[in-house]
Amino acid sequence: MLIMGSPQATTPNTLEASTPETLKRVVEIVANQLATSIDSVNPHSKFQDLGADSLDQVVFNMLSKILH
Repeated sequence: MLIMGSPQATTPNTLEASTPETLKRVVEIVANQLATSIDSVNPHSKFQDLGADSLDQVVFNMLSKILH
């Protein structure tokens, strides 16, 4: 699950409830930031599986809080 926060986070996946446009944009941003293909990013992806380190996770968590 593409969840902002720690790898052990158990919060609901709010991306699945997002509009298709929002989801597409989030996928593009994550893929760009992690230098990975868009095809490898989806609402069920885990940041660690995409190659994110702890700093990437902090950045995404901060962005999530700013956007909400």
